[in-house]
Amino acid sequence: MKSTIVVFEKKVEQLENYLSSWQRAKEDVSKVKEQNIELPASIYELLNSTTKRIFDYKLSILILYGVFENFIENMISSYLGRLQQLVSSYDRLPKEIRDHHTERSAKLLGYICSGYSKYDNISIEKVVQGMYLCVSKNNAYQLNIPAFTHHSSNLRMDTVRELFNGIGIKGIDKIILDSNFRDGITDDMMGSLTKEELEDEKFQKLNELVERRNDIAHGVEDADENILKADMIETDYCRYLKVLARLIYRAVLREYAALVIKENADSCCLGKPIEVYGNRIVCLSNQNKRIACGNYLVGQNDVGELRVGEIQSLQVDNCPVRSVSSEELKNIGMKVDFRAKKKFTYYVFQ
Repeated sequence: MKSTIVVFEKKVEQLENYLSSWQRAKEDVSKVKEQNIELPASIYELLNSTTKRIFDYKLSILILYGVFENFIENMISSYLGRLQQLVSSYDRLPKEIRDHHTERSAKLLGYICSGYSKYDNISIEKVVQGMYLCVSKNNAYQLNIPAFTHHSSNLRMDTVRELFNGIGIKGIDKIILDSNFRDGITDDMMGSLTKEELEDEKFQKLNELVERRNDIAHGVEDADENILKADMIETDYCRYLKVLARLIYRAVLREYAALVIKENADSCCLGKPIEVYGNRIVCLSNQNKRIACGNYLVGQNDVGELRVGEIQSLQVDNCPVRSVSSEELKNIGMKVDFRAKKKFTYYVFQ
């Protein structure tokens, strides 16, 4: 699942770098002009071109919506793929997945038969086989994962919520605004974005992006007149979507962590910490488990609420290490990217 958020952020940052590079080019040309150095007229025309500003705006909106849509679909696919590896039998999967699998698989067959190019690489035989294996009481079940990513409407927040509801992660919009959930998130994850900016009248910023994307895609006449400046795209939309995607990722990761603990509590439990420093450094025994940077640490309070994040660094005897072997019992310190507490019980998984 981590690769999904990494790829998303890389694509958004590519767009940010493109927009910033043109802004720097305009500033550099202005400095050159102040020094009475003449440049070819074509350079001035390009940098001041209304047509280019319109094209850059349209390109930015289409890219942002496209990469966000891809992120949501890939996050659902990755989550279901991990569940399929984690949960030993179909009957132990979350109820929502089991309730919807047959119906959505049947709809997927309809999309394939109707010639949806998106599903060209999925055979009818594979879908039917997946349907059979999931009801045959065979532990080697096979989910038809693309059936859970299909959506007929654009990804406004209500559609995002419905998609995640279908895989058992209920009310993801409410989760990421919940004070208990947000209390576990470190400030650097939010950047300079406040809760109010994120919520933005119930995720209106995301809905605005969808509307702008639709206007461009459908050739609405005034779409060229309603453009945003490059710096507004960077600050208003790129920054917003990166934070929104990180919080969605963290909500999905928390749900997965709960299932890891349910399925493998004994094998992944580290117990209570020796100490926690600054809510970021957790010191505990590895309990003869292999632990490495990049693994996930989960903190669970007395009422079962979870905080989960990546292990960013490890130390043994005040020396940095990349991993700790399962052959040795060690007291280790680990830096995590969530707000840790001493009263939590801790678990680790890859």
